[in-house]
Amino acid sequence: MLVKHNAQGGDLEFLLTLRSALLKLHPSEVCLPGGQADEEDEFDLLKTLDREIEEEMGISKNSVEWISQPWDNLKSRSGIEVFPYLGFLESSSESERLAFNWEVERAEWIPLAKLFDERLWGQRKLARALSGRPVQTLPFWEGFSPLVWGLTAGFLWFFRERISGRAPY
Repeated sequence: MLVKHNAQGGDLEFLLTLRSALLKLHPSEVCLPGGQADEEDEFDLLKTLDREIEEEMGISKNSVEWISQPWDNLKSRSGIEVFPYLGFLESSSESERLAFNWEVERAEWIPLAKLFDERLWGQRKLARALSGRPVQTLPFWEGFSPLVWGLTAGFLWFFRERISGRAPY
């Protein structure tokens, strides 16, 4: 999760992206910046974050102060393991003029306060009767368009719960 101070009001904001419809995996889904570690990064997660932020958002390497994995790993329903990091970006013209690549259709800085608006949170049951898997209840968040759900909503819910000490619903 990438956070910065809003240049006008000083409030904290976090970055959400809408993945390109051209991607094979999770096209047109809302996500937080990040990506998959590879050999180029020497499988170092902080190098991966710096590379992905630069490639996808145009934010130069090493301009983010990363907090080394402040939370436990999260695992998606499909088995993808995510290693959450929290990063702080200095407010600058660079953070205001995001230059995203073909993988990102849209990126937006969202006021962190929106995560605490109870009206924007909900939950839905995901029926898995045909697959034989149990029904799951998943959070969703309506603070961005399109709707934020799945692993991204789960991470935002987890982040909010950890910093506030309470669950959103």
